[in-house]
Amino acid sequence: MLNGYVFVSILLAISFIILGLITYIRSPERLINRVYLAFSICMAIWLVSNYMGGSVDFDKNTALFTNRLLFVFGGLALLSVFIFSRLLVGKKINQKIRIFVASSCVVILLSATSLVVKSVYISGDTYSINFGLLSNIYFPLLIFILVFSIYTLVRNRKYLHSGDRTAIDTVLISTGIGISLVLLTNVVLPSIFDNYQLTNIGSFSSSILIFGFAYAIIKHRLFDIRLIVFRSIGYIFSVGLLVVGFAVLSSIFSNNLFENQTNSFLAIALNAVLLTIAILAYPPLKKFFDKITNKYFFRDAYDPQEFLDELNKNIVSNIELGILLRHTTNIIQENLKSSFCQIFIHETDSVPMRVVGTDESNYTAGELAVIRDEVKQIGKRAIVTDDIPIDAKELKAVFTKHNIDLAIHLTTNSYGNEQTIAYIIFGAKKSGNIYSGADLKIIDIIADELVIAIQNALRFEEIQEFNVTLQKKVNDATAKLRRTNEKLKTLDETKDEFISMASHQLRTPLTSVKGYLSMVLEGDAGDVNDNQRKLLDQAFVSSQRMVYLIADLLNVSRLRTGKFVVDAQPTNLADVVEGEISQLIEQARAKDQTLVYEKPAGFPILLLDETKIRQVVMNFADNALFYTPNGGKINISLTDDKNHIYFAVKDNGIGVPKEEQKHMFTKFYRAKNARNARPDGTGLGLFMAKKVITAQGGNILFESMEGKGSTFGFSFNKKHLVADENQPEEMAETKEDK
Repeated sequence: MLNGYVFVSILLAISFIILGLITYIRSPERLINRVYLAFSICMAIWLVSNYMGGSVDFDKNTALFTNRLLFVFGGLALLSVFIFSRLLVGKKINQKIRIFVASSCVVILLSATSLVVKSVYISGDTYSINFGLLSNIYFPLLIFILVFSIYTLVRNRKYLHSGDRTAIDTVLISTGIGISLVLLTNVVLPSIFDNYQLTNIGSFSSSILIFGFAYAIIKHRLFDIRLIVFRSIGYIFSVGLLVVGFAVLSSIFSNNLFENQTNSFLAIALNAVLLTIAILAYPPLKKFFDKITNKYFFRDAYDPQEFLDELNKNIVSNIELGILLRHTTNIIQENLKSSFCQIFIHETDSVPMRVVGTDESNYTAGELAVIRDEVKQIGKRAIVTDDIPIDAKELKAVFTKHNIDLAIHLTTNSYGNEQTIAYIIFGAKKSGNIYSGADLKIIDIIADELVIAIQNALRFEEIQEFNVTLQKKVNDATAKLRRTNEKLKTLDETKDEFISMASHQLRTPLTSVKGYLSMVLEGDAGDVNDNQRKLLDQAFVSSQRMVYLIADLLNVSRLRTGKFVVDAQPTNLADVVEGEISQLIEQARAKDQTLVYEKPAGFPILLLDETKIRQVVMNFADNALFYTPNGGKINISLTDDKNHIYFAVKDNGIGVPKEEQKHMFTKFYRAKNARNARPDGTGLGLFMAKKVITAQGGNILFESMEGKGSTFGFSFNKKHLVADENQPEEMAETKEDK
């Protein structure tokens, strides 16, 4: 019977070590695989020491040593289960857990001393163990580790994928039964009956752990051993075929070409060539067998790197949201072998709700609202149909109706505010298999990349929509402006017609008033005393100012209608200035102002529009008088140099503020201090003065400093305006009379 125990113990120990090595070699970088390897080794040593420690065939020293190994590696195996259970459900090994594990290791390793197993008593068939003081801590610690491991698995299983959850159920059952029987046969019963021969039954009890884990691995692909097995078959066939081919060809060539002289140089060289060919042929041959195994055993197989490369290429090359989503769902469906793949875009204030994908399923707005609201409430990124809580009946109904097997929600985290923007919806796999852990990992990577891609596409879409909306608003505003502009043009034309008509109607009676005032002042109606003359002079000046205002209004109207014409005639500008200034002498005297004008002698006759130039001269001079305070001085000059004629009116009045000077000579504009000094001004005088001068080829002269005075004037190039540059004034007048 003991030989049977030995055989079972060794067989189970070897099985544990092989299984641990397989899982470790598959992913040595994963902590859970390393922990499982440690668990396997500890269990293998525990199984062997379990037999040897409970055997009466060994002496006391050997039995004591093996029993201490039993307690050390049994405790370490249980501690490995504790770590393994946390990693299996995705829990982190934080600082508190590390401290607990380290402390437990110290207690467990102390079981190799007399503090736990003090001595072993063997007498005939009688076998017993004398425990030390630390056993009072050791055994409760192991019970706590076992209970907490089972609690971790039970508490967190509901948060896992259905396939992983089923595997955990298998691990839970096998762990609970196996370890419970081990504790019963190795601790409880021997303590009660004081007979440690029962510990040999622990070998059979531990087999439940082996078969339970093996069932979870094979049936539920906890470590995807199926992939390892069939890939190994592919490697064996590839290597075997190459070895057989190499051996056959080498034998044929040796027998036929070298007459079995295998040690000759040519034979060795030929074998080297054949070996090189075999090595070069291995990759394509392996690829061939991989295709065969994929076809018959791995219908869901895909290359993760090629999958991600294809997806990244699509994300980089597409920015338009519809195209991006259609291409993405096609790539995902083709690689994962899903029956369908859809992306459901969450609605926002600026983004409408939409579903794009490889399936034509029509969701109602209510169904999409259920997916949007209830998936978010579950609080998991990946939602499998089997994992939907019982109380989420509406979500379960939507998943069942549309054959949804998996849903992933895509979230953004901006400044700590997590927001769901979309969902990836998967149908069941065409092969009927579940989505594996590897599938979920690749989907998790895809989800992170798609979050950024969808955000960029949505921003681009918003910009496009904003451009369209903005263009529409611009077009609407432009059309409105055009209509308003047409109305303004009509009103402006009506205004010009009114001004033109009113000016013509006013000019006739005003001319009569001005003429009669002139006759009265000249004594045609009798003598006029000083007081009467003063009043009549004021009336005459005002009527003259009104004449100029009407002339400005008429000229503005003519500019608008294109009827503004310069009638250039031989003009003595010196006489024109003298005549206009003479009308302002009384006005200057009334304000105690000094008005100075020295008429130049022998001034050339110029081809100018006398009426319009007269208005300009009067406008500049009248403004100087009006905006110069009492007691001020106005200096008027008319000069002739070799090439130019200059006229200037310089005063020491209020001046023009520097920031407003750029607006001078524009239509209806008046400086602020001018408006305060003369509220009844129109702002047309300077505007028309510039038009008149520039229309006749001249330039406006303007300088000013606020509070210091201003200079207004004009200049002409004599080249085109002098009627006869060398002709005296008297001869020009005679010629004109003739």
